[in-house]
Amino acid sequence: GEEKDEKDFIKFLINALGSVDETKVHLDCSQALGYLSDVDYKVLVDEYNVLGKQINSLINKIDKEHKRY
Repeated sequence: GEEKDEKDFIKFLINALGSVDETKVHLDCSQALGYLSDVDYKVLVDEYNVLGKQINSLINKIDKEHKRY
């Protein structure tokens, strides 16, 4: 039902957060190895930080709505 769908979606979003963190580690390595300039690195990390916050906010919103019922 709907509750299972929400739980599955939250699991998907948590997995997406893990992917955001993993990508940021790859960006750290890429910058350290000289594949990314400092400017490019900052732009990309900032974008991934925003994405992580958006995903986290969505998880919290769904979880809060779910607990209302």
